[in-house]
Amino acid sequence: MHSFALIASCRARIARLTFVFAMLLGACSLLIVPAGGIVGAANPPPPNTITASPPARTFIRRLGSSAPALPRAGQPVRLKIPAINVDAAVEQVGQTPDGSMDVPKNFDNTAWYDLGARPGESGNAVVAGHVDSAHGKAVFWDLSKLVGGDQIVVVGDDNVERTFVVTASEAYTRADVPLDRVFGATTDTHLNLITCDSRSAFDRTRGEYAGNLVVYARSAS
Repeated sequence: MHSFALIASCRARIARLTFVFAMLLGACSLLIVPAGGIVGAANPPPPNTITASPPARTFIRRLGSSAPALPRAGQPVRLKIPAINVDAAVEQVGQTPDGSMDVPKNFDNTAWYDLGARPGESGNAVVAGHVDSAHGKAVFWDLSKLVGGDQIVVVGDDNVERTFVVTASEAYTRADVPLDRVFGATTDTHLNLITCDSRSAFDRTRGEYAGNLVVYARSAS
């Protein structure tokens, strides 16, 4: 599969899920094809097999919407990583027709997977970026330099800056990427950055790196 005329995909298959990070000289893409639905998209719960009586009317009144729901976090528009001098626009991407997570159209931009959590909300928010391109370094070229404690700032379209702290940076072979950890459900507030591992072997015949790099971060608040 080619993108931008010189980009091919790097594929990993783990259990029921397939993770594709397409890369030819730095172009990456994601493919998430779980058997029961997209990771990060809520699946309907199984039907309740227990017949329950409706709650008392007074109980329903007590649970009325007296307290307003908290507003959602803004959609990310900019990503800043001071330790590696990244200050990049955030594109919103979903899936391509073949089920892949789309990639930034611009190699200097990042891409937020808008079928998952928003940065600052409970869940795993996922942002991908290219590591390099046919013309040289791309936005996540220095991502491997991040260490625990480094900060990542996400600016939302609500003009709120949300800060995350790096907790781990891990490189994986394509077959070992822990998709549940990256994309799966969680009650914590996480931000995961993904790119190809430029330190791994590059197969010019297949047009792919041998590994992927994931930087894990948690909300600082």
